[in-house]
Amino acid sequence: MISFKKNLKFLPYIIFFVLSILYWKIDVMDSATDQSNFMFQLNAYSYFYQMSHYAFSCLANGEIPLWNPYQLGGMPFLATYMVGTFYPFNFLYLFIPTHLAMGYTTVLHIFLGGVFMFLYGRSIKLPIIAAFIASITFMFSGWVLQTIWWTPEINTVAWLPLVLFSIEMILQKKKYSWIIVLSVVSAMQILAGLMQTTVHTLYISSLYSIFRLVWIYKEEQRLRSVVLLCCYLCVGFMVAFALTAFQIFPTVELSSQSMRPTKGLSLQQVDPLSCFLTPKVILKEILNSSLSPGQARWGYIGIIPIILSILSLINRQHRHLSCFFFGSGMLFLFLSFGTNTPLFKLYHSLPTGDCFRFPTRFLYLFAFSFSVLSGFGWIKFVDIIENKSVRGATGLSILSLFVIISIWLLGNKMFPSCMYILFFLGIVWLSFFQTSLHVNCLSGIIPIIIIIDLFHVSTHVYMHPQKASANYFRQYQEVIDTIKKHSGPYRSYIWFDPTIDFSLPPKIGTSDRFMVVNDHEPFNLKRFAEYVKFMLSGNIDVDSQDPFAAIYSISSETKNLKLFDLLSAKYFIIKQNIRDSVNIPADYRPIYQGNAWIFENPHAIPRAFIANKVKVMEGLAILEELCKEDFNPFEYVIIEEDISEKGLTMAQKWSLSKPTIIEDLPEKIVLEVNSESDGMLVLLDTFYPGWKAFVDGQEEKIYRANYLFRAVPIKAGNHTVEFVYKPASFYKGLYVTIFASVFLGFIALVAILKK
Repeated sequence: MISFKKNLKFLPYIIFFVLSILYWKIDVMDSATDQSNFMFQLNAYSYFYQMSHYAFSCLANGEIPLWNPYQLGGMPFLATYMVGTFYPFNFLYLFIPTHLAMGYTTVLHIFLGGVFMFLYGRSIKLPIIAAFIASITFMFSGWVLQTIWWTPEINTVAWLPLVLFSIEMILQKKKYSWIIVLSVVSAMQILAGLMQTTVHTLYISSLYSIFRLVWIYKEEQRLRSVVLLCCYLCVGFMVAFALTAFQIFPTVELSSQSMRPTKGLSLQQVDPLSCFLTPKVILKEILNSSLSPGQARWGYIGIIPIILSILSLINRQHRHLSCFFFGSGMLFLFLSFGTNTPLFKLYHSLPTGDCFRFPTRFLYLFAFSFSVLSGFGWIKFVDIIENKSVRGATGLSILSLFVIISIWLLGNKMFPSCMYILFFLGIVWLSFFQTSLHVNCLSGIIPIIIIIDLFHVSTHVYMHPQKASANYFRQYQEVIDTIKKHSGPYRSYIWFDPTIDFSLPPKIGTSDRFMVVNDHEPFNLKRFAEYVKFMLSGNIDVDSQDPFAAIYSISSETKNLKLFDLLSAKYFIIKQNIRDSVNIPADYRPIYQGNAWIFENPHAIPRAFIANKVKVMEGLAILEELCKEDFNPFEYVIIEEDISEKGLTMAQKWSLSKPTIIEDLPEKIVLEVNSESDGMLVLLDTFYPGWKAFVDGQEEKIYRANYLFRAVPIKAGNHTVEFVYKPASFYKGLYVTIFASVFLGFIALVAILKK
């Protein structure tokens, strides 16, 4: 017969699952309206939906999406990283529509955040109720719940408690077999898709490991044991990065070609909202429990958990861990203030400090630290109740009064925060006079109050893609079908301003597989950014408060429209309700009118052609040459290396040869060329490492052409030219991943044989 008491150990996990479903139903699905807010919804609707749809449609067809030919002039796809293409929990996208998968995986990770926090809480000897309170505080904290619009972030944040759980198991069990768990768990977080959160996890994991190792040495006085444990931890993290090398290596390569190669981001770029997100604003977010329809508050973890967190500092049983998490929580809270404090400026000068934007993301680590503290605080709270400590109750009352005063001084609404605090204090003092008010009763009441508080504050009124339905993403299907019918060897441009409307984003080119020359991509190429900047303004200075994300506006006022023509941009797409507010070049001819207009650019250059002469130039001079009125792309191509050793005999007069694209796949392009003379085959696709060219089966060097594109030397006559994308970064990473997997398998085998 199955023991009922034995099965109670699964009860917290069942509750976490039910609460996750209830939250999603009540505060996301039922509360959403038709309102649109680009600040909250932009990335979900104009980036993650399209990228996820493309990635998993490729995988469903047995293809690895290494290259994306549908954005800009072509971009690495896997290297852009944030989609989490090989993250196991994202494989749900293979079986259900993308908009539903975005919702279901979000609910799953809210649930996993609670489960993993509970496991960690129990590993550091928190009682069940204390671990439960820490778990619900973390999984429904403002920072976790506001990430539902940023799918890789919520997929990543959920793993932090399990990373610390794995570290704790290595330190407690002192067995190398736990290296496997740490490696796999850390690898899962890396694959989930947000490197910033992974790096932040590495910060707190490193601090935690050092703190625990020092404490172990203090207790055991065995240096050899501490060194061995340190080696286990280092090996675990190194193997995690090795396991994900097939993802990391391409991303590092893209980083070297992107806007953030060496010098990193300036302070202004890292923290562009410093004048708005002041310390006072952030503290208000942490303490204000009044309803503010929109997205969850960034740092809000519940008003009672805040009190319990401070109370934990007088919990003698776990004082060393309480002090660590209070110190780490406050450290990351101050870092979240960004450039408003000298501390962040110091951090910015450290390794990785200039790699990521928006310091408010440090609130993720603050929320985690104080969630753990709330569990420790619950232990002290129970001690006060059970021992009927007047001193403890008085101290708790003074602490609560301090929180109330803080709320008032920050200008927050006093209701319902004060109601929760007064109710909490009422229970404390009532326990002195009402002997029937047992701790077990409070163990049900207090968590319910915390849940009500967090659910109330984290109500979303903006529609998640799951509720928007597939129809929302198919509303421009007729426009897309028209473009696909007309486009041929040309690209399109989609006029896009996310502050006005994001229903027709450039990323729709990726999801629906037609080529678009603009984008919404933070990890774009530096060369492309310079090209567009020169096209718009006549200079290549791309430094600004907001790093270039390939969102740019084309109109009749564009300084160098000739560069737009050289992108092979033949079709200009603009929503009907915006059309009259944009000065479209006068000679662009409308070819379609519906809920969006399509205009044809008569000056667009075909995607592939033969240039009969070569000029060698470098840098800004190339762009200046391309913009000259008498520049003819068919007459000569500008490259950055001398090719005199190729022995090409160039024609004295140019003639228009038209290569034919006979196979056009993301990672493979095959052209038939019939040239009357020697020349350069120019393909208006992005020049990027990993592409190889074969002329009649013989490999030929690819040259960077016209600042941004590809060119291959061609002799007179008929030829078959094949471009193939085989990135060495991916395959080298794959070999490292295989080696790491074998290494972990060996550790597992040894551990099994030793039993």
